[in-house]
Amino acid sequence: MSWATSSKDQAPAMIPRIGVRMTLPKVFEEVTYRGLGPHENYCDSRESVYPGVFQDTVAGMYVPYVYPQEHGNRMEVDYLDVRANDHTLKIQAPNKLNFSVSHYGDETLEKAKHTNELVEDNATYLYLDYKQNGLGSNACGQDQLQKYRCTFDDFAFGFVLE
Repeated sequence: MSWATSSKDQAPAMIPRIGVRMTLPKVFEEVTYRGLGPHENYCDSRESVYPGVFQDTVAGMYVPYVYPQEHGNRMEVDYLDVRANDHTLKIQAPNKLNFSVSHYGDETLEKAKHTNELVEDNATYLYLDYKQNGLGSNACGQDQLQKYRCTFDDFAFGFVLE
C-alpha cells in the first residue's frame, strides 16, 4: 500500500475546500475577475449567475451571514486581479478555479458567533480553490447532497501568478 493510498483512505469523508490561501496587505482592495458572477456562487447555488467580467471590492464581496462563515466564492474563474494602488497581483488559471477574498480570515470567522462580533483583520485573504463544498452545512440547514461535497480525490490544480 502506498503512502498516498493509505492517507486517502484515512481522509475525512468531506472537507471544506481544496486550495491555497494567501495573506496580502489589507490595501489590496480592488478586484476584477472573469468567471461566474456578479454575486457569490457555489456548486449547488449557481442558477442566478452568468459568465462575464466583473469588478468589485473586497469589502463589497463580503456576505453578512447571521452566523459568520466562509463567503463570497466565485466559480469558473480563469482570470483574476487584485489591486492595491499601483500594485497588481494577476492570476491566470487555464483549467479555471474558485476564488474568494475577504478581510476576515477563517480563524476570525470561526471565533464570532454573530455578524456584529466580527472585527476586520489587518489583511486581505485571497483563497484560490480547486474545489469547495456546496452551501449546505448542517450547521444551520441540511447537509450537501453527495455530488456537492468536497471529497479527498485525486486532482490536478494549477495557476500562474504575475
